[in-house]
Amino acid sequence: MIFSDRQCNYPQKAFGLWWLSQFRRWGMVRQAPDYEGIVRKVLRPDIYLEAMKEIGVKPAVQEMQKLKLFDGAEFDAKDPEKYARSLRSTACVTGINETDNNILLRWAA
Repeated sequence: MIFSDRQCNYPQKAFGLWWLSQFRRWGMVRQAPDYEGIVRKVLRPDIYLEAMKEIGVKPAVQEMQKLKLFDGAEFDAKDPEKYARSLRSTACVTGINETDNNILLRWAA
């Protein structure tokens, strides 16, 4: 079994940007995060490519820019903030408590 078939585990920048847009949508961050900076630090295609090289796999990966989502909406990785602000959220985080490595979120309807 090759776990890199179809680049299913490649750290796609667009996926990281989408996740951050969801944090923004649901009020888990108060203002627009540094989308590019966070994704650059967290998703590390350089590490992935090095690991694939070590096992002799040469992935042919193209970075995705647009994602077609299950509801037909399209996410454009070039402007994650626009996408996040275009969505209506039904709740938002009103507070965050961090204790003993646990994060507790308070939600408002």
